[in-house]
Amino acid sequence: MFAAGVCPDNAQGIGRELGFGSLISRHFDTPEWQHKGKMWFSGGLLFDIGGEMEQFEKPENRVRLGKARTRHGLYTTEIEVGVHEVNLETRDEYLQTFVAVLKAAGCTDDSIETGGLNPDGAHASATCRMSQSDADGVVDPNLQVHGTDNLYVCSNAVFPSIAAANPTLTLSALAIRLAEFVSA
Repeated sequence: MFAAGVCPDNAQGIGRELGFGSLISRHFDTPEWQHKGKMWFSGGLLFDIGGEMEQFEKPENRVRLGKARTRHGLYTTEIEVGVHEVNLETRDEYLQTFVAVLKAAGCTDDSIETGGLNPDGAHASATCRMSQSDADGVVDPNLQVHGTDNLYVCSNAVFPSIAAANPTLTLSALAIRLAEFVSA
């Protein structure tokens, strides 16, 4: 999601020194806000604010093989991603907060624009979700596929939902934990 506005008076010369937003706030990453999905926002105080929010699962989401083929002859991937109702409501609430921040910075009402992008599957998750039983997911807490002897999944597919930020560090921790479990 994003919000941007124009401040007619920028006496302090605040801007994007690096060419992109580099100041980050984790204000919404608290127990008070987490039930709505963690979110952080960043901006260079050039009066544009962008935010990323944890995406809750939607049972209708799918990742499957497509009918078309790539130039290498492999089937394409089709990703169907819907947005959970909680995320839609919370996105609107966060955008109102972004607008309030822009107004406090001196942006004029008629210059403020907001918007949001729907997830595109860039960090697809929950396709092999972790659970205590096979009725609720694909792998157990040790990442072993339910009902198998030697098959494990170590990817963000085991996450129940996708976090607001990239999943790399969490996935790295899971990989270390799985390696220790398998080698024990």
